[in-house]
Amino acid sequence: MQPFWDSITPTITALVEAGRIPRVAPHILYFAIVGPALALTQDPIADRLDPAAPPAASRDREGMADALSALVLHGLLPPA
Repeated sequence: MQPFWDSITPTITALVEAGRIPRVAPHILYFAIVGPALALTQDPIADRLDPAAPPAASRDREGMADALSALVLHGLLPPA
């Protein structure tokens, strides 16, 4: 997974810097794209996407759900 993530990081960084997408944690962006429901069941994937963060099992599930729903409902676009 890391080689894939490394290959798309420059694109994500460019989109954030251009103001095309909001700055969010890598695991939140990933799960917003592949399916928000997975974020609450796939802790090992979330841990691999954001190794510097605390383990997913110890994170605030409600906060993750709020971040995901905000991204999905706002279409992955920053506020105008």
